[in-house]
Amino acid sequence: MASLYCDLAVPWKAESERLPEAYNAKDTWVLPHIQREQEAFLQDADMVPLFRQMMGTIPTLMEMERAGIKVDRVARNKWFEELSERLNRAWGQMAGMYPGVDPASPRQVAKLLYDRLGLPRHWNRDDGVTADAAALNDLKRTNPEHTALLSILLDAREASTLLSKFADVALDERDRVHPKVLPQQKDDTDERGKKRKGAASTRRLGVSDPPIQQQPKVARVIYIPDTPDDVFIGADWNQAEVRVTAALSGDQ
Repeated sequence: MASLYCDLAVPWKAESERLPEAYNAKDTWVLPHIQREQEAFLQDADMVPLFRQMMGTIPTLMEMERAGIKVDRVARNKWFEELSERLNRAWGQMAGMYPGVDPASPRQVAKLLYDRLGLPRHWNRDDGVTADAAALNDLKRTNPEHTALLSILLDAREASTLLSKFADVALDERDRVHPKVLPQQKDDTDERGKKRKGAASTRRLGVSDPPIQQQPKVARVIYIPDTPDDVFIGADWNQAEVRVTAALSGDQ
């Protein structure tokens, strides 16, 4: 943000561990400069009223985070055990087929697929050579002779993701989870102590720990209303972005 708004080309993020006082001092010094530039931008774009309206939602978001969502502990524990068994079964199958290859290691899986088995390499923009789910599905489609192996890897990947991202949720003493709904900071860490990646740049609401907006249908069974008199209501915008684009462009 400083390089964008204040023409400061030299980053100082690397100093957060070595010189924390200097790091925080620079952050504190540059923050009002960024604020003034952003305020001027909002004024020029006639977006100050919208900004103030959006800021008015913060107390509601704070209350949502504080209140949390009730979890059926029995259902959660049952699902957790099922996923753990599914993951262990896939790992056992892998150990029988290719001993010494860790299916949880993307590097080892890629080495097995591309170097040892000679399958065509797959790439993505972020990781370079990849053995992600899209790559595994494509390899399964184009290399049917390795269907068994690729199915096991896909099953292990899905079970691991469901387990770590959706089933392994931390409950408080009232069997509730408290998804983080306020904007995450660049130096925040998650519950496992890992640095967070940047938040969505589109300014849409993002929820984490757990990512309640992204719950697959199989995960939704663990969440229950507070009382038998309450219900969950699902709603979504239909083609929201394309309809806004059509309206702004005047396209009939």
